[in-house]
Amino acid sequence: MLSNIKKKVFQFSNSLRKPIEKRYKNHKGFFCPVPFEKLWVNDSHYTICCLSGSPMRHVGETNLINPIDAWNGEKTKAFRKSILDGSFRFCSGCPSLAPKVPPLARIDEINDPFYADIIQNKRLTVSKIGYLNLAYDRSCNLKCPSCRTQFIHLSEGPEYERLKTLQNKIIKDFLLKNNNIDKVEYLKVTGSGDPFGSKLYMDLLKSINDKDYPPFNITILTNGVLLTEKTWSELSCMNHRIKEIEISVDAVQEETYSLIRGGSWKILSKNLRFISRLRNEGRIDFFKIIMVVQKHNWKEMKDFIQMGKDLNVDEISFSPIRPWSGNKTHCEKSAVHVPSHPEYHSLLDYLKDPIFNGDSSVKIQLGALQSLRPISQKK
Repeated sequence: MLSNIKKKVFQFSNSLRKPIEKRYKNHKGFFCPVPFEKLWVNDSHYTICCLSGSPMRHVGETNLINPIDAWNGEKTKAFRKSILDGSFRFCSGCPSLAPKVPPLARIDEINDPFYADIIQNKRLTVSKIGYLNLAYDRSCNLKCPSCRTQFIHLSEGPEYERLKTLQNKIIKDFLLKNNNIDKVEYLKVTGSGDPFGSKLYMDLLKSINDKDYPPFNITILTNGVLLTEKTWSELSCMNHRIKEIEISVDAVQEETYSLIRGGSWKILSKNLRFISRLRNEGRIDFFKIIMVVQKHNWKEMKDFIQMGKDLNVDEISFSPIRPWSGNKTHCEKSAVHVPSHPEYHSLLDYLKDPIFNGDSSVKIQLGALQSLRPISQKK
């Protein structure tokens, strides 16, 4: 299993991989909330774990079963049981297990009544979803090389109709009043394309209203180019539900942005200032900007932090480029975090700067890049 996982992702140095064999021992007394609170829906599968190497992360095919049957189906229950019995047998390769970092938590330190009840009564059926991530439509207004090799926009045809049927099932099972669960706390749109570049997602967002839909909050993940003041106004029936906005930016300089993303830096900059104003006025609760670190932008990471502070964001997130479904050759050449890359050691020196420790004004998330920092620099 481990060798298969390693083939799918870029590798770090051998010293960073040493703890990997220790990840599957001594987990009794610990609890992971993810399969009890999160559900991802992509174009082919329902998923209850973000770990790509887990043999049980997919709990049903979207063409074969309804959403509610995936959420509390037999595969999902088996995954949850492996957490409650302490075996974590489907969690091979999870980065949270070796250092026992969040979301992993000690059972004796859990105070939340919802999780305490699950643990005490060993509940395998869960009546609410904490986080529902819609990731089935890859339609987007941009064509970033790390994500795709061509523009994708579904608005008609067999695939569009198939995904429309899936979306209607999700609405019926999870989102409308009198649905099949008690509640959804957060709806995230989208983990696959862009919510404002998708006809399906925009139709969904525009349909949400307080008469037909129970209360739930919405997280928007977008490239930000289409999130204009006009778009915000068009969603006036539901934009009070939008509590979190995450923007994939990837650059500070217009030239870098054009190279990596190809969108309009002028429009994006204006939209970022608008979203910042929403945050300052308390109309949203959380504002995050994201940089996928690669060859063309890593030298802008410090300036990216300053830009985030100027925008009064709550969090600045960095992650290394991965070959998700885009141009793999491009990703490999851009993967500066890989030891074989000619700029790898320059990146290591760059990451020693204490600016990456963060301060009280903003949270900085380095993700997998944190492992590249010296021990003395880690928090």
